[in-house]
Amino acid sequence: LPRVWKLWQSLNYVLKSGFLNSKQLSVIVGHFTSVAMVRRELLCVLRAVYPYINKRFVKPVRIWQTVRRELRWMRDSLVLMRCDLFLRWSEEVAAVDASEWGGGA
Repeated sequence: LPRVWKLWQSLNYVLKSGFLNSKQLSVIVGHFTSVAMVRRELLCVLRAVYPYINKRFVKPVRIWQTVRRELRWMRDSLVLMRCDLFLRWSEEVAAVDASEWGGGA
C-alpha cells in the first residue's frame, strides 16, 4: 500500500497545482495503470489523459478540465485498489447470462 499512498499524494499535489507536462502525466498514468491491474474495470476512467500526453507538452501547462476530472476519478478510485490473495476459492461454480426476456441470471 505504500505505492498506492504515494500515487494518492502525487495526484493530490497535481490537482492542487493545476499544471503538468506530458511526461509527468504519462508517469502518473503508468503508475495508475500498474496499480489498477487488481481492479481492471477502473481503467475505464482513462480517456482524456491520452490526447494530453500526445500533445507532448514539454513545459507544464494548465491541466484541461477533462483531465482534471479523470485525475480526481483516479485519486478517488485508489481506495478500491485492493485484493486479498489469501481468500479461499469457492467450491461452487456460477454462470450467468443475459436472457431475451430481460430476466436473465
